[in-house]
Amino acid sequence: MQQKRYWKTALPTYLKVSFSYFAAFSTAPFAVALLSSLWTGLRNGRWAINRVGVEFALIFGGFFFFLALATAIGDDIQRNWKARERTLAWHPQLMWKVFLYLETVFFFVATFLAYNQGAWLSVLFLGFAIGSAITAKKCF
Repeated sequence: MQQKRYWKTALPTYLKVSFSYFAAFSTAPFAVALLSSLWTGLRNGRWAINRVGVEFALIFGGFFFFLALATAIGDDIQRNWKARERTLAWHPQLMWKVFLYLETVFFFVATFLAYNQGAWLSVLFLGFAIGSAITAKKCF
């Protein structure tokens, strides 16, 4: 398959998968924001959309959209770099492995940032970082 034609079929597939992750991970925050707005409207007598909740839902879903898209495209480029016949594949385990490694970095940074809050909080974050790294290494 030619490179130009290959990306015309691969990119829509990867975008569909990424959009499904966006929809799955932004549905719950949207529902919470709407229920919060409904509850506030019933209690106070005026309806106001919780903009912070909606923004959080978009950011949360967008993070998983870009994580899935970047992982899919990166894996595709690596898999088909020197291959004669290009193959289209989606490995969701690879996305979760990348997510766990990002989580490891986050917890490791949080270990240093939480030092002034108390040593036990830093130890807790360090334990989470080590646990995330071990999980990413052993399970995937």
